[in-house]
Amino acid sequence: MGWGLLNTKYKETMNTKINQMSDDIETLKHHRQQCDELHELHKEHKKRSDDAMNNLTDSNMMLAKSITDMNVTLTKVVGIVEGDRKVLGFLQDASTAWSFNKGVVVTIGGLAAAIGAIIAVYNLL
Repeated sequence: MGWGLLNTKYKETMNTKINQMSDDIETLKHHRQQCDELHELHKEHKKRSDDAMNNLTDSNMMLAKSITDMNVTLTKVVGIVEGDRKVLGFLQDASTAWSFNKGVVVTIGGLAAAIGAIIAVYNLL
């Protein structure tokens, strides 16, 4: 073997390795580009997530204030009802008395009508 043949094989081997390294470099560049794109997507997603959490925090604060206001209002209403319990009891007793009195009046009216009918029939005979 001469130096020329050995030199040619060496060049072919080197060219093959150079081509393979070029392919590897292109693969690595493509991978880096994908990583950069994913990184940008992650930054956008994190920003949207942070904004959503901030809005949620604001919503929670409004909800807590609304609940506090509702509790204050309910406490006032319960105080009014507790203070007016005697009035409510009297009104309930008055309603019960009215119902009873109405029943008595209807019964007396019915009896009077029946007695009147009996007297009218007796007078006709």
